[in-house]
Amino acid sequence: MYYLYFFVLLFLTNNLFGISDFAPDFLIIGVTKCGTTSLYDYLVQHPKILSLKKDKRKPCLVFQKELHFFSNDYEFKKGMSYYKSFFPIKMDKSEFIGEATPFYFQNEKCAGRVAKLCPKTKLILILHNPVKRAVSHYYFFNSPKFPKRWQGLSFEEAIDKSRSWKNELID
Repeated sequence: MYYLYFFVLLFLTNNLFGISDFAPDFLIIGVTKCGTTSLYDYLVQHPKILSLKKDKRKPCLVFQKELHFFSNDYEFKKGMSYYKSFFPIKMDKSEFIGEATPFYFQNEKCAGRVAKLCPKTKLILILHNPVKRAVSHYYFFNSPKFPKRWQGLSFEEAIDKSRSWKNELID
């Protein structure tokens, strides 16, 4: 009987402090415009790979693939219970869950956070030829759905402009 009380107390304590044995099976990381969305789309078509729950805050999305939990301090402070709420419940051990947030590769805090909280999670890193990625990024941000950040700029002008933005961020 005492063992039951101990496990209930342990369960409640872990959940109160955001400690959990939960971890996704995989994280897809990489750089912007390298194919993380495509890979995630392909993976969740498999019946044993479960997609993330639809985010109620973003009703226009069919599904959400980028949680930014490990890279966003505000999201990270909400704890593992909050993070876990985006994932479906696995009905058997042969099912897999994961997410794709390219920015985890670029953010310095992510590696330590993932290593500490999800040590068994597999990382899938996608890289892209830097020149082709830059061209893809240019056309992506030149599309009508984005603010006029690069609209009207040639590719070369956009590269120069992005260098100045990067230098402003570093300074």
